[in-house]
Amino acid sequence: MRIKQLQEAGFKVTASHAYETRKKIDIIFGLFAKEPKTVFSNTDILVLSALSEKTLKLKNNRSIFVIDSPGEYEVHSIFIQGVRWTDENKGHKILYVLEAEKMRICCFDTLPQQELSPQCLERIGNIDVLIAPIGQQKKVLLKETRNVISQIDPSLVIFFKQKVDKSMVKETDDFLKTIGAELSEEKDRVSFEKRDLSDDGRKFIVIDS
Repeated sequence: MRIKQLQEAGFKVTASHAYETRKKIDIIFGLFAKEPKTVFSNTDILVLSALSEKTLKLKNNRSIFVIDSPGEYEVHSIFIQGVRWTDENKGHKILYVLEAEKMRICCFDTLPQQELSPQCLERIGNIDVLIAPIGQQKKVLLKETRNVISQIDPSLVIFFKQKVDKSMVKETDDFLKTIGAELSEEKDRVSFEKRDLSDDGRKFIVIDS
């Protein structure tokens, strides 16, 4: 599985088809920008936190399957679940769970700053990889964020480092150092398989393009 950052818009997951091993499925998560600038035409599945005017017409594009609401979806042997959760500051939001290549990946459009409810955790289930942006928060609440990571209990956490004001750079970097995160050598992408995930300890990767 390959994951690549798409500027400030989100990220692309390239996963193998469950039954046709040579076939690759591209899933774009356009979660980080309210009005994504990236053109999402070259993809199989498009996952959004909300439908914008620029992506509305893609709903009628038969070659792209658009997901923008809670529910369960299976497309090209890829399973995606949209789960509603509540942010104390921003109200109801959607997280997504992607199931591919025998892995379950939980994707947030914003880093949770309070613990998730037992009902939400039950719907998420067992998670191998957690993905979220880092840097856009006005204040990183270290204790709460660490608690959320412990709640979900992934083997791998991938943070996409976004452009922030100079005043927030040090705070974000201090947060990442405190939890033991290191910059990825690949800068804007990462590749891994199920066998790369360890049950012994949690690994953090920060993708910074």
